[in-house]
Amino acid sequence: MDIRIYDFEFNLLAVAPRVISSVWNLKYNSVGTYEGHFALSDSVAKVLLENKYVVLCEGDRQAICTGKIAENDLLICGRSINWILTRRIVLPFNTKEFFDSEFKSPREIAVYLLNNTYKTPTAYDENGDATSEIDNDSVVESFVIPADVGGEKMSRFFWRNSANTLSEVIIDLCELADCGHRVVFDVTKKQWVFEFIDGKELDTIVSESNKNAHAVKLIEDIDNYASAGFYEYSSGENEALTYSYIPKDEKKGIYKWECILSSSGRSKATSDLQKKYIKTYAQLKFKGLEYGIDYSMGDIMRVQVDYGIYRKDIKQRIVGVCIKNASGTYSQDITFALV
Repeated sequence: MDIRIYDFEFNLLAVAPRVISSVWNLKYNSVGTYEGHFALSDSVAKVLLENKYVVLCEGDRQAICTGKIAENDLLICGRSINWILTRRIVLPFNTKEFFDSEFKSPREIAVYLLNNTYKTPTAYDENGDATSEIDNDSVVESFVIPADVGGEKMSRFFWRNSANTLSEVIIDLCELADCGHRVVFDVTKKQWVFEFIDGKELDTIVSESNKNAHAVKLIEDIDNYASAGFYEYSSGENEALTYSYIPKDEKKGIYKWECILSSSGRSKATSDLQKKYIKTYAQLKFKGLEYGIDYSMGDIMRVQVDYGIYRKDIKQRIVGVCIKNASGTYSQDITFALV
């Protein structure tokens, strides 16, 4: 498949009908990667070397070029389009102040932050202090943000005690909303489009006995699990640091396992504690199933493992797809997460 190369204004700069190799690592709720090798003798190499801000598109797979190495060939390193969210900063905040003490859903908070960052960014004066004005130089008119997102409201406020990239906060909010996200480089409408990814639950049962999977491996890991945690915080500017406790579940006695959370602030610490769970999952390779046809990012599949008299069904979400194309060989590797 051709790789089409655009500038950030959606102008087509070149078409590469062939590459030496390409590897796409697509992600459900984080930044994916791209690595492509191009022959230096191809005209497309000149275009890639002469332009700093380019987007590479291969079908519906897209990446922003973030690095180049020219040696025996031209190596292009890229990041998925949502990498652009790492280029904006969100200062410490509390949604209690944003929404007049009203609880909101994680998606509503994400949309609010996206609007604050790309549509109404704060202007700063010559001393670096925030003003009440909008920084028009930071506004991105072509950045499209969903309007009606809904979702179940949280039973608490959401905040950050330190500055984070917009990407980090969006990832955390999507985890709370049980969804993923992406940014689409829409060359037809000439827009950068932010989207939540929900995926769908497929009827497909994946197993070796159904002949649509091979190299199935069952893994269980309790090493990372914790039922409660402590995080360090300061109650005031000149106050000494102290520890606060967060419970997660109802485990008791010998089954109550604690951990130390490196997070700054209760909201982030609570999110990090939720990630410390017992993992029982399967690793496998698909046989005869194609990305974009039989499954998509975020879809949920039922994986069946069968070892002698032991059988287990596991619902897993597709959170990563690695697509490799080199020297006439093509492969897809899947990364799952528990539902």
